[in-house]
Amino acid sequence: MKKLYLILFLLPFCWSCNNSATNGPLNRKEFEGLVTYLITYDNHPEDNSYGDTLKLWYSKGNLIKNYNGKAVHGIRKEIFLINGNRYFFQVGDSDTLISADIGSDKYMTLVSSQHSITDTRILGHTCERVDQELEYNHFKLPVFVSYLYSKDVLQMNPGYFENKKFSCFDRFIDESGVFYLRYIYKVQYPDRTGPSIFTFTAIDIKEQPVDPSIFNIDTSRVKPFPY
Repeated sequence: MKKLYLILFLLPFCWSCNNSATNGPLNRKEFEGLVTYLITYDNHPEDNSYGDTLKLWYSKGNLIKNYNGKAVHGIRKEIFLINGNRYFFQVGDSDTLISADIGSDKYMTLVSSQHSITDTRILGHTCERVDQELEYNHFKLPVFVSYLYSKDVLQMNPGYFENKKFSCFDRFIDESGVFYLRYIYKVQYPDRTGPSIFTFTAIDIKEQPVDPSIFNIDTSRVKPFPY
């Protein structure tokens, strides 16, 4: 179970830590709608698979991620809510929602962050890149994440991510002002030979209104995160 919770708490997805930039007004309309990502793996633990597709709904700082994986210990859904700085997730066939306070930075330390320009194009957009080295405090285990993005698409308001100290995502949002087109997560587990790599690449973007009711939570099914 420790490996499961480690994967959960490091994948982006991802909100914030050590906010360092001033949140100014958007220079164009903020994205609202659905992004579909293709998920690929390299040397990943089979029992924690997310499947091969992620559907991500976003509206005004609220976000839901639905995965099509069927692994017993794999993530099925992740929910980030702007009110209350709360994060929720569901595992396998369980209807229990595990919850954590993302207003705390106790889970993660940012070791380094680097920006670069790339020739990579995703959905027709040339991408910039942010590479971060992180350490998950509970396990003292280093992880490496990369965000590829274009300032031309998926713009988000950095103000929505203020005080959400989770996985050091604010450093990326402050710099980019947009959500990512590709997310790469790499970790070296002690019991595996070579790093495990998870890659999420956008394959479709639909701008459309999002029904606020999809962000409603059944509080009777919520349990606290164990760490």
